[in-house]
Amino acid sequence: MSSVRHAIPSRGAAARIARRALARVVGVGILVGALTACATIPSSGPVERRDVTVSELGPIFPQSYGPAPGASPAEIVQGFLSAQPVGLNDDWATAREFLTPRGAQAWDPSVRTIVYSGEANFTQSVTAEEPAPATETESDAQTEPETDSDSDSVTDIDTVAGPGPGIAPAADAEPGDAVPEPSAPPVPEPTTDTPESATSVSILSRVSVVATLDADGRFTEAAQGTVQDLTFTLEKSAAGEWRIATTEDGIFVSDPNFQLVYRATTLYFPSQDGAFLVPEVRWYSKINTATHAVNAVLAGPSPWLRDSVAVVAPGGTRLLLDSVTIDDSGVARIDLTKEVLAASDADRALLQAQLSAVLMKIPRVRSVVIFANSLPLSIPTSVNPIRDPSPSLIAPLVLAGDQISQLGADGATPVATFRALTGLDPTALATDDAADLVVLRSGSSAILTAPTPVSDAATLVTGTDLVAPSIDRFGWVWTGDRVADDGLRAVTETGVQVTIAADWLSGRTLESIRVSHDGARIAVVSSLAGQSRIDVAAIVRDDSDVPVRLSDEALAIGASVPAATQVVWVDESTVGVLARGVSSGIATVYEVPLSGRSAALSGVDDTVWISAGKGLRSVYVATSDGELLSRAATGSTWSVVVAGIRVPAFPG
Repeated sequence: MSSVRHAIPSRGAAARIARRALARVVGVGILVGALTACATIPSSGPVERRDVTVSELGPIFPQSYGPAPGASPAEIVQGFLSAQPVGLNDDWATAREFLTPRGAQAWDPSVRTIVYSGEANFTQSVTAEEPAPATETESDAQTEPETDSDSDSVTDIDTVAGPGPGIAPAADAEPGDAVPEPSAPPVPEPTTDTPESATSVSILSRVSVVATLDADGRFTEAAQGTVQDLTFTLEKSAAGEWRIATTEDGIFVSDPNFQLVYRATTLYFPSQDGAFLVPEVRWYSKINTATHAVNAVLAGPSPWLRDSVAVVAPGGTRLLLDSVTIDDSGVARIDLTKEVLAASDADRALLQAQLSAVLMKIPRVRSVVIFANSLPLSIPTSVNPIRDPSPSLIAPLVLAGDQISQLGADGATPVATFRALTGLDPTALATDDAADLVVLRSGSSAILTAPTPVSDAATLVTGTDLVAPSIDRFGWVWTGDRVADDGLRAVTETGVQVTIAADWLSGRTLESIRVSHDGARIAVVSSLAGQSRIDVAAIVRDDSDVPVRLSDEALAIGASVPAATQVVWVDESTVGVLARGVSSGIATVYEVPLSGRSAALSGVDDTVWISAGKGLRSVYVATSDGELLSRAATGSTWSVVVAGIRVPAFPG
C-alpha cells in the first residue's frame, strides 16, 4: 500500500487555488449574464427541434482607450502602457495616440516585449516655463516668493504610486490565472498636481521583469530580482494636452495580459536523418498565429539549433501573400512561392509533415494543404517522422540492493538479463529505449556495461569525477568529468570513444547531462562559483550519426531556478530539474520549459535523485534513505511507491 509523504507546498499555492476558484465563479456569472442578455426562454408555443452551430471563441484581447482630454502626465503614461498589449491587434494605433507625432514615428514596438509582474511606482520630475513679467498692479497684489534667478529649472519631484501598466498580477500569479478584464484603463491617483506652467515632464518607473521576448518570438526567462527602469519624456502640445515625446523601443506587458494575447507555438524541424521532428517553441500573437508560425518555419531554426536539424524548404521560399488562411471547416491553406518547386519529393514530404505538425497544434486547424503559386503542390510520397515519443518503459529501472530491477505493481522485480552488481559500487544507471543496453557509473571514476549471465562488466570510460551517464537513440553513451574543460565524451558499447567540444562550458563545473529522445539536443546543468546554470545545446553529428560537437551557443533556460543539480527530459520541450527551493531550501523538482516560465512542484526533504518518463505524472524522486516517490496517484503531493531502492532510470 502506498503511503503519502509530507510535502512542502510551493509558496503561493493556496492563494492561487483561491483565485482560480473565484475566477470560476466570476466566469460563470459572466456567462450567465451574457446568455440572459442575449435571449429569453419562451413561455408558450410548440416545442421545436433545430440544429445549433456553436462557433469557437476567438482570441480575447484586453480593452484599451485613447487619451482622455486633460489627462495628466501620469495618466498618459498609464494609458500608453495599458494600450501596448492591444497593439498586437490594432498595430499599436491606440498606443501611438499617447505619443507626439515625432515620438509615434520614432517608437518601434516590435523589437522586444518585456513581461513584468507586480506594481509600478512612478517618479515624476517637472520642468516649468519661465513666467511672463508681472505688471506693477499684479506685483503689488501678490506676495512674491523667494526663488532662484534661474526659474526654468526643475521645480518639484512627485512620486506617483499606481497599479502598474495594464492589469498588474499578484506577486505570486502564474500563467493561466484568471484576470478580470478592465472596463476602462486604470487611472493612477497622483499625490500632487502637475503645475500649470510645466512644459516638460520626465516620468521614471521600475518594474519587476518576468521574461523578455525578442522580435522573433524567442522567450527568455528572467532571473529572480530582475528589474527594468522605464523613462518617459512628455511634452505639452499647443492645445494644452500632454503627450509622450520619447520612450524606449519595445512594449511592456503585464504577465496576465501576456498570457491573454500571446500563444506558445511549437515549430518543428526534421532531425538530420529525417526520423524525428525536433521542436523549437516561440511565442506569437493569438491573432494570425498560423501566419507567424509558417513564416518562422521558412526562415529556419534559431542559430543554436540550426546545425542539428534539416531545412527542407528551398532557399527563398516564402508565403505568396504573407497569409495562411483557415476556412470554416478548419483547412489551413499554405500558398508558397515558386521556389518550393525546387524541393525533391522526399523534402516535399518532410515539409508537409513539418508544417502539418506545426499548424495542427493551433486552434481551429483540422488539416493542412500546400500550394505553390496558387496551384496544389505535388507531394507523391508521405512520411511520418516521430514527434515527442514516449519511452518504452512505463516505470523506471531501479537498483534494489545490488540487483538491477524493474519497478512494477508488486514492487521492484530483478531483471533476469543482468547479473548482480556486487563489488561494482554502482552510483547511477542509464539504459537505451529497449532496455537492452544498461550502463552504470562505478563510484565516480568509471562507466561500465552492466554484467549479463554471459558477459562480465566492461569498462567504457574512465575519469576523475564523472557525471551520471545518458544514452542517446543511436547507442552512444554520454558522460564527462565534472571539470569540463576537456568537453564531454561519448562512447559506444564496443568502446569507440569521441570527445565532444563545448567551448561555452569552459571553466564551469559539470553537474548533470541528459540527451533528448530525438538525439538532436542535450540538456546540461553546470555551475560556476556556486551559481548553477541550465542550458540546452544542439548535438552536431556527421553523416554516420557520430556526435562531433555541440552547438557554438546554447539556449539558457530556467533562470529563476536556484542551485540546480540534476536534469531530465519530461517531454519534447520541457525538462525537470532537481534544485533547492527558493524559500524552503528543500530539494524541489522544477518544471522548466525550453520557452516559458519555470514552476516549482512541492519539495521532498532529503531528495537526491530524479527520473522521468513522459509528463509530470511520470516523474520519480529518490531519497537518501532509499524511498522512491511519485506524484502519479495524487498529482500534487509525493507518495511513497517503494522503499529500499536507489538511482531510478528511464531510457535516455
